[in-house]
Amino acid sequence: MAPAGLHPARSGDVLLDGVAVGAVGEVDPAVLAEWAIPERVAVVELDLDALLAAPHGERPYGKISRYPSSDIDLAFVVDDTVSAAAVEATIRAAGGDDLVRVALFSTSSAARSSAMVAAAWRSRCASRRQTAR
Repeated sequence: MAPAGLHPARSGDVLLDGVAVGAVGEVDPAVLAEWAIPERVAVVELDLDALLAAPHGERPYGKISRYPSSDIDLAFVVDDTVSAAAVEATIRAAGGDDLVRVALFSTSSAARSSAMVAAAWRSRCASRRQTAR
């Protein structure tokens, strides 16, 4: 159910541990028409007291490098017995300290053999010593 005054298919509640602490979405077109507003309008309403009172954990901030990072997409065709976790572990080991992010973003059956899988990872390398390569 959409929050009052918001579009039923383009809005929703913001939940914190299953409890609504706000709403986000597009204002219902009927409300916009009543106020003669011709454009689509989005709104966010948050209970900041509830959000700030919730546990936050450690802040994972790190020093930002002055050198540009390098984003690389890597694609592999491997036997279907090789797990994605094993391939990712190999990428992480090869990337060393400069590899700051790696994420699987695509998989499919390889066209030539049903026993093969094609998979692609997006990686980001960043160095505090030099431009990442």
